[in-house]
Amino acid sequence: MNNKRTILGMTAALGVMALWFGIRLLVDHLHPEWAEQYQKAHTLASETPTTQPATDATTQQATGPETRPSSTTGPSITAAPPTAHLHVIVPATSPSSAALALGSATPHDPNWSMQLQLMADGAGVQRVTLNEFQKGVKDKSPYTFQEPYERHPGTEPLGTSYIEIDGNRLDLATVPWNLQGQTETSATYVLDLGLPGSEKSDIRLSKSYTLPKKNSPSGGFEVAVDYAIQNQTDHAINVLTGMNGPTVPMREIERGADRQIIAGYREGTASIRVEQHVAEEFRKDKIFQDISESGKKEPVMWAGAGSSYFSALVLPVAAESGATPASYRVTATALEPENEEHNDIATQFSSGTVVIAAGKSASLPLSVFMGPKKRDLLMSAHYAAFPRMYDKTLILGSSYCNFCTFPWLVALLVTMLSFFHGIFRDWGLAIIALVLVVRLLLHPITKKSQVYMVRMGKMGPEMERLKKKYADDKDALNKAMMQFYKEQGMAPILGCLPMFLQMPIWIALWTALQSTFDLRLSPFLQFGRVHLTWISDLARPDALISWKAVTLPIVNVQIDSLNLLPLLLAVVFYMQQKYTPKPVATTPEQAQQQKMMTWMSTLMFPIFLYKGPAGLNLYIFASTLFGIIESKVVRDHIKQREEAEKSGRVIVETRPTRGARRRGGDDDLGTPKKPAGKWAQWLADLQAKAEQIKREGGKGK
Repeated sequence: MNNKRTILGMTAALGVMALWFGIRLLVDHLHPEWAEQYQKAHTLASETPTTQPATDATTQQATGPETRPSSTTGPSITAAPPTAHLHVIVPATSPSSAALALGSATPHDPNWSMQLQLMADGAGVQRVTLNEFQKGVKDKSPYTFQEPYERHPGTEPLGTSYIEIDGNRLDLATVPWNLQGQTETSATYVLDLGLPGSEKSDIRLSKSYTLPKKNSPSGGFEVAVDYAIQNQTDHAINVLTGMNGPTVPMREIERGADRQIIAGYREGTASIRVEQHVAEEFRKDKIFQDISESGKKEPVMWAGAGSSYFSALVLPVAAESGATPASYRVTATALEPENEEHNDIATQFSSGTVVIAAGKSASLPLSVFMGPKKRDLLMSAHYAAFPRMYDKTLILGSSYCNFCTFPWLVALLVTMLSFFHGIFRDWGLAIIALVLVVRLLLHPITKKSQVYMVRMGKMGPEMERLKKKYADDKDALNKAMMQFYKEQGMAPILGCLPMFLQMPIWIALWTALQSTFDLRLSPFLQFGRVHLTWISDLARPDALISWKAVTLPIVNVQIDSLNLLPLLLAVVFYMQQKYTPKPVATTPEQAQQQKMMTWMSTLMFPIFLYKGPAGLNLYIFASTLFGIIESKVVRDHIKQREEAEKSGRVIVETRPTRGARRRGGDDDLGTPKKPAGKWAQWLADLQAKAEQIKREGGKGK
């Protein structure tokens, strides 16, 4: 009765959701102005500045004065300087605020992989354009990222945020620097500072950017940044400075933790262990994280931000030789922890205190990677070597299944996927071919599992008889059931063991498809201008029809398109549950549970995968469809064997003898020969035991 109520309740809830969804679509279609007014009001409400709560001593100790934002929507990620004695020396000519560009933004430029746009404010990065990749299916313009957050001035990537000299602190987040020089591959900015009471330049800051060309070992995606501090006084000074880290790229996938802060920590003498902190971790109760050390107290070697397909990573050059850059402190702070739509994370690299002698200078060079997470690029000799080892960022996850996600298995599956793409020239067909090969390799395990399930189904009456016989003695019931399994030559765990053996392969396939860069913006069955399907991007949901986003009640999920593949998944899941062998239900409760499981798997999985990438859904659809066909083949084979046994025929497959091969027929049909080969003999003995058990069972009846 409880199961019936559960099913009725779930059905009613789904019906209410579907009705509400239909009413919203109808209202939006008849009165689009209402939707616009609602969206405008919602946007204004989300942009209203929140009141900063009073900061107690505990919060101050956790965040620190140099990294705690003054408010959730404040203009800078750094606190105001405690004194104004340290000041900027303004030059006679005002610095230009125009952006400066290195490289090229021309699509597929033969000499440059990207364009680096710099700005005077903080001498930081205004934009990075990767000219080899598009923004989207409809937007053919080159992909851009590493831009300051629009709602938060002073977050320019690699821009100097503050400097502290002998205890005097000065905020430099939005201070314009002077362009000193520019060449084809480099540009240098300078900024002069005066000590308290001085009107001349006592400290000179200089920052130079060097962009390599495409034919360099880095492929043109790694920028050299040299940040130098020159002491022009007659005495030593103590300097501490901070620089903005990369900004988090825009979201690439609809579902899952796509935007993250990434850090590589030194593990042992020459290895790197990667940890990630997804953007969703930075909430009201945890807006600040010091990632200078890993959870195992390992020192950070490099850090940055990334998405599923792009990343920006900062490596202090001091780590090039294997030395640990212990003087750097790396932090990450949520700028608007209460705003889920704008979950922007600011990263910052802070140096330790550096003592600079009179007339001397100190340099803090950085090597910054800003490019795609392509497997062939990050596994090259330059990026896969210590201390970078950026190839370890190809497979990142935060689920409990990561322990069985073997990198070598993922690499093997990606290699097979690339091989099939080379044959079919279509990533969708490559996915289907990969699923087919995996199904064929696992066919012996799957077949054995289904045979056991069929046999278990036939044991239902006997199991029910044992339950009635030993209803009051559970220990005797267990012993009787185990003895029965032993007599039948079966073990109950063998029916589930094949599924456990397949789990690492399924998880590795899921990870491989989700982390394969080549699936991004790749269509399915579209050759030139001929479009055979509606799927235009295997890395995003297969939107057959799109509309304004509508939030579903109860589940609080936004739906903005009709995705057909998840609906097809519901159909094949139902067919799979219907035709897959299962144990015979001996009680009404068991039958009710089986029906409930059928409907749960039919409805819940498609709902869960509704906003999943089309490539993943295509893989699951093809795998399930092949599984239905495979199950039918196995059932037909079992049926043929049962009919043969009923008719008295015993089929024993052996190799023909030499005499039979010479005659083209059987050798001495009247006298059975011992099967040749160890495996054939084992199969024959197994068949004989099965026949003996069958005869003894008949006598017992």
